[in-house]
Amino acid sequence: MTELTKQTGLNDGIAEISNATGWVFIDGECPMCVGLARRLERVFARIGYKIAPQQATLVQKRIGLKEGEPLTEVRILTPKGQVIGGADAVVYVARSIWWAWPLFAISRVPGAIHVLRAAYKKIAAKRFCISGVCCGRRSGATAWIPILVLPLIVCLLGKIFAPWMFMWGLALSIYCGCKWLTWRHASSCGRSNWTRHLQYMFCWPGMDASRFINSKESPETPKLREWMWAAFKTSVGFGLIWTSANESILDPVMAGGIVIVGLALMLHFGIFELLGLHFRSRGIQVTQIMCRPLYSTSLAEFWGRRWNTAFSHLTRVYVFRPLRELANARFAMLAGFVVSGLVHDFVISVPAGAGYGMPTVYFLIQAAGVLVQRSRLAKSVGINCGPRGWAFTLAVVLAPVTLLFPPAFVVQVIIPFAESIDWR
Repeated sequence: MTELTKQTGLNDGIAEISNATGWVFIDGECPMCVGLARRLERVFARIGYKIAPQQATLVQKRIGLKEGEPLTEVRILTPKGQVIGGADAVVYVARSIWWAWPLFAISRVPGAIHVLRAAYKKIAAKRFCISGVCCGRRSGATAWIPILVLPLIVCLLGKIFAPWMFMWGLALSIYCGCKWLTWRHASSCGRSNWTRHLQYMFCWPGMDASRFINSKESPETPKLREWMWAAFKTSVGFGLIWTSANESILDPVMAGGIVIVGLALMLHFGIFELLGLHFRSRGIQVTQIMCRPLYSTSLAEFWGRRWNTAFSHLTRVYVFRPLRELANARFAMLAGFVVSGLVHDFVISVPAGAGYGMPTVYFLIQAAGVLVQRSRLAKSVGINCGPRGWAFTLAVVLAPVTLLFPPAFVVQVIIPFAESIDWR
């Protein structure tokens, strides 16, 4: 099941969808769905069907699934090019499998298909709970106390410390609050031993607590080149920080920008990836914090599945999904970017005492870019995918980056932080 494991683990998509082959498209983030797919892969292969996650970009285009649209059912693509979903898809495949053929026969009874559809919808709606990863979604208001109280305490004490200490204090307080929130929402299952809980709380920077604590998936063993690549990025990041902190001829804003890049390489692309490789080598399934963001051909893919998956997971679970149920996917997406902007404003602008609102404007630009790429005009000129989509995505992410990291923040927070480290 190596191919499916890679697809569902990284959401990298698939190279080609052949019309000569039938396809079964599953929710790659649903442990129950992935588990069933693994068990039935050979059965599907014998009747000419392959398996792929619906999160793959190519799959979404082929079946007409929009970015952010809820995955409510399994879908199949028949060799004739017909897309069938839900209970009808199950029945369609069942008629080609000898031991499942009775289900197909039952569906021919008048009214039976309506019962099967209703039963399928019930099971699909509860699939994460059946998998044991919806645990404690309603754990009460106490789960939110740390994320509200800890940053407030830091704000009350922040003026005592240097701006860079204030910034790290705010970031750490929000991180700890989010850790507690996600842990409380996942720990009520009680299916894992206490060491898995401690490892999640203190050793893993990701926020997908349910997957880390409760998942029974068996990840692939990391290859040597993955370890070497992560170690290399850590070293390069450290080198950039050291160079900018010790090279006095650099412009302060440029030096600060190098420090920011170095921190991202050393932490998010380096140390965090090494931790992910460690847990994978110990048999614990994790989603890497950075999933090759430079491969993104759309802004939705960049922010939703590749860049800082810990934060995107929080936004998806606690902002996007609830608001999508109350309103619609577009409103929920915009709200997610607004929340991201406000959080970055809080951590960046408040310690710097300047640049208020600029990080939020940056994320509003990203939201606008997502809407542009989903428009008919973008599809007609080809900037919604492929090489042009990649170029458009890179331009929208990088061109306004000075709004995300205003010069005042770079000079008053980042540079003093780099200078405060004793490099001797």
